[in-house]
Amino acid sequence: MNRLAFTLFILLSAFYRSANAYEFSKIQWTPDFELGHQLVYGAKENKLSKNLGYTVLSLKTDFPTESATDLINTRISLRGALDTQGPDEISIRAFNLNYGNNWLTVTAGFQEIAWGETFGVYISDLVNSKDLRDPFLNDLSWIRIPTASLLAQINLDNWTLQAIVTPFPKNNQFPDEINHLKIVEPPALRRDNVFEQAEWGAKLGRLFSTGLDVNFFALYHWNRNPVFAPQLVGTTIGLMPIVQQTKSTGLSFTQAWDKVVLRGDFVYHLQTPLQPDFTQRHRIGNFFQAILGSDLTLEENLILGAQYHGDYDDASNRHWLGLRVSKPLLRQKLTPELFVFQGINNSDTWIQPKIRWNTSANLSLDFEYSWIPNFRRTAQPGYFGTFENYHRVFSWLKYKF
Repeated sequence: MNRLAFTLFILLSAFYRSANAYEFSKIQWTPDFELGHQLVYGAKENKLSKNLGYTVLSLKTDFPTESATDLINTRISLRGALDTQGPDEISIRAFNLNYGNNWLTVTAGFQEIAWGETFGVYISDLVNSKDLRDPFLNDLSWIRIPTASLLAQINLDNWTLQAIVTPFPKNNQFPDEINHLKIVEPPALRRDNVFEQAEWGAKLGRLFSTGLDVNFFALYHWNRNPVFAPQLVGTTIGLMPIVQQTKSTGLSFTQAWDKVVLRGDFVYHLQTPLQPDFTQRHRIGNFFQAILGSDLTLEENLILGAQYHGDYDDASNRHWLGLRVSKPLLRQKLTPELFVFQGINNSDTWIQPKIRWNTSANLSLDFEYSWIPNFRRTAQPGYFGTFENYHRVFSWLKYKF
């Protein structure tokens, strides 16, 4: 991307957002603007891996309707990124048309569709492919890749039904290399016709009077889990991402009480590519994932969270325990948090302390440290076997207005 064009994009965004929401001929425009910077330093490589400035310009347009219960609006969101350590990009985050009334909502166009209830590892968030170039950045609002989809949602009393069709799906975005092995550009997700390449699915949910929220879902899609096969790249060996159509079905739930929240995600993948470690040959098989967790809120908003995570297939199983502790300080302006993801029968250990400083309603600053030690190298590999003894420092500055 031309850097002059990026500079003009930032200036145009700032100028456009300087106006508040306004109305013309009963059409209301509501702009939003975010300016930010991400910095990543990897101690294993002893270098900056990301030095990225970005801006996000969003516009919601509400059109007049004859009924007060009806709505028609459009949403447009663009993100421009300038990285001294990587490619510069302008990407569409949203470009869709929405219609809604008392019982039906329809959204057509580029959008993000959130599924799932748990934290850390998002096994049910399958509708959108992911940007995996930074394996430790798991903010879904950043790593989801919006796709052109048709989403219809019906609301009847305490029941909710979603139907989704994505005629032109997108692949995951992968890093340039893993352990000095180059990642080959994956093949396009294309078949002979749009009906063969499309992704589609549905979700049925029910909210009970006890506070229990249960959702059942099924999705026909291209595999989201990263799986690779060796391929010759020039005179060296590289890795080719394996992409294949698969079926997933599952259940998500949350149950809230006064100070306790119980939640879970359970997903069964049919005939999907599997690979416990990228150094092993991949295979096709059935795969079950389960996450069950709970949050406890104590005095002064101290939050203690714990999650069990299990992966099961016909050849092996792996188990993890995730722990999270957070406590807002200084009138909610400073929030330290500690997240630990520990393999029970595998080599994974991920320790991630972070702190968020909300200096004002518009400005926030995050500091985050990730450490992947190599305490248990003899155990079977987990998710992070390729990052043993890895240290990473991450900062994220956001300004919204």
